[in-house]
Amino acid sequence: MRSPSDRGKRLSPGTQADKSLRRALDQHRAGNRQEAERLYTDLLQREPAHFDAAYLLALSMVERGRIEAALPFLATALKLRPADPAAWRLQGIASARLGRNQEALTAFDAALAARPASAELHVDRGTALQALGRPVEALAAFDSALTHDAGFVEAYNNRGNALSALGRDAEALASYDVAIVCAPNRPESHNNRGNALRALQRSGAAVESFDRALALAPDYAAAHTNRGSALRQLGRIADSLAAHEAAVAANPGFAPAQHNRATTLIDLGRLDEALEACDAAQRLSLDEPSIAATRGTILKQLGRYTEALEAFAAAGPDHVESLVDRGLLLVERGQVQAGCTAIERALARAPRHTRAFYSLTQCRRFRPDDPLLAPMQALAATASLPIRDRIDLHFGLGKALSDVGQHDAAFGHLAAGNRLQRGRTPYDEAATLANLAALRHGVFPPAEPASTMPSGPRAIFILGMPRSGSTLVEQVLAGHPDVAAAGETDLLTRVLRDQGPMGLQMASTGLFVAGDGCDVLRRAGEAYRAALAALAPSAGAVTNKLPDNFRMVGLIRSMLPDAVVIHTRRHPLDTCLSCFATRFTGHQPFSFDLAELGRYYRAYAATMAHWREALPAGAMLEIDYEQLVEDFETTARRMIDHCCLSWDAACLDFPEAQRPVFTASFGQVREGLNRRSMQRWLAYAKHLAPLREAMASP
Repeated sequence: MRSPSDRGKRLSPGTQADKSLRRALDQHRAGNRQEAERLYTDLLQREPAHFDAAYLLALSMVERGRIEAALPFLATALKLRPADPAAWRLQGIASARLGRNQEALTAFDAALAARPASAELHVDRGTALQALGRPVEALAAFDSALTHDAGFVEAYNNRGNALSALGRDAEALASYDVAIVCAPNRPESHNNRGNALRALQRSGAAVESFDRALALAPDYAAAHTNRGSALRQLGRIADSLAAHEAAVAANPGFAPAQHNRATTLIDLGRLDEALEACDAAQRLSLDEPSIAATRGTILKQLGRYTEALEAFAAAGPDHVESLVDRGLLLVERGQVQAGCTAIERALARAPRHTRAFYSLTQCRRFRPDDPLLAPMQALAATASLPIRDRIDLHFGLGKALSDVGQHDAAFGHLAAGNRLQRGRTPYDEAATLANLAALRHGVFPPAEPASTMPSGPRAIFILGMPRSGSTLVEQVLAGHPDVAAAGETDLLTRVLRDQGPMGLQMASTGLFVAGDGCDVLRRAGEAYRAALAALAPSAGAVTNKLPDNFRMVGLIRSMLPDAVVIHTRRHPLDTCLSCFATRFTGHQPFSFDLAELGRYYRAYAATMAHWREALPAGAMLEIDYEQLVEDFETTARRMIDHCCLSWDAACLDFPEAQRPVFTASFGQVREGLNRRSMQRWLAYAKHLAPLREAMASP
């Protein structure tokens, strides 16, 4: 906005009106805006056609946040001088602050018509385009600003925001870096740089950028909460929560901080507190649909499915993400047709919404004449599509084309999607494989005998490689009236981390730490039992099917000697192909490259061979997916017997059960038992040489 001092330079001395205006300007410059506005108003009453009085009165009101009150005086100013660029710019700023972004764009265009070389106005125009969801045009506007002022920091900063919206995060980072070179002490640029690094999965570097922003502006609430999000990506959940709480302390009215606090509390399993934080965010921003969507997610995890569906609906009929989430929950609960219909409604509102396309491919089988195939393929070929959207489409097309038997084309899309995802996913293969090798040499002490039988539900751990049949096994067990399914919960690592540095080390490595390690494991075991009792107080047993717990078998036996361990297995090539065909979102970084996947599988297999040899006979039940499909009831009875439960025929009814399925296997579970997933690798055999070589290499 043009400052009152700039406007004052245009006055000519001498007239009474000029003297009155100068008195008003003096008050305005001194920050006494109420008195300035009184003087501007008095002048306008005497001289209704006084442009400067009308403009500066509107300017003061906008500066004070009295946007609606400013509009009549802006209208007067523009009527008096219809081409004045400063008045049109102020009109654009006022409209933008009221959320009237199309009106803002029109105003900035009018200002640019009078002053086309203004870098500031090009940035304003780009900002309005960005708010309208037109990042390609916004980027062009910011580039135009830089042609007129190559050192304009705001243009570089906002250019980075547009690139980020387009998924071009590396270019966004470069733009923020230039902004910082031009103005190194501008906290907003460091904050935005941190967001770009976070999008590139460089979370450690992102934290450093947020720290720099906070060193410059300690009460910068957005930097605090963005730092919390980066810490969450690093798995530092307690630190993440502290950062979000610092953001709330810095600005209690900042809804994103309360919202992010809620998402972190979800990670910590503190769902009731998460719901309270989400409600606080909603009170601050009643019309923000993403908050309603998070509320739905929390209610879903609390098992309050009807309320979750209502929360997703409350996000509004135009909030596409909530339509997709609602559809997925319906499918996960077995209402496949209703769920697909909801996701199709999302696509009708947003025909380029790649997550909706991807979700539909996971919910149903495609036919050769499926009307969604052509638009998906056309969209996947769009060069300007953000990377994350291209990943959605490649994985979706991999599934859809596999359904219709176009296996070579399907694999091409899977390979492309995995390449893109691998480029965005940090993975230290050497450290991962070294850790798995260390497990085979670790010493895990037996648990101290309990003086009394432990109370509460028995722990059942279903573990192994991802995509090896663990969801099917859990659904069979959860059919039993005495068993509750907790799904892929990280409860085990959380209770270990809560025991302090030693517990944190054991949680991160899976290895026993000598010293006070036995006390840590005892306390962790007690905490785990207490958590199960709180989760399902009336259940006789509670499952935990996080596949990665295969690293923790030694610790499990030391913590919970009565725990049930079930290892799910499947043909190695089918397992790995299924991993490669699944878009994992953070926990399986080894799965996006066939050679890395093969080496990981080989290390996993060696680890399980070690447990097989080290554990007492009968301590671990191994279930082969193929055997479960071919001889379902016999294998199901073996599992129930191993869990020391009496047989119940309800265990055979998993496809029709209303229990939700929240993993990548929900579509297959709802289809019931079939042999389509067996020997699937044969159709892709010619593409799997890197995988087979890595699995076979010593």
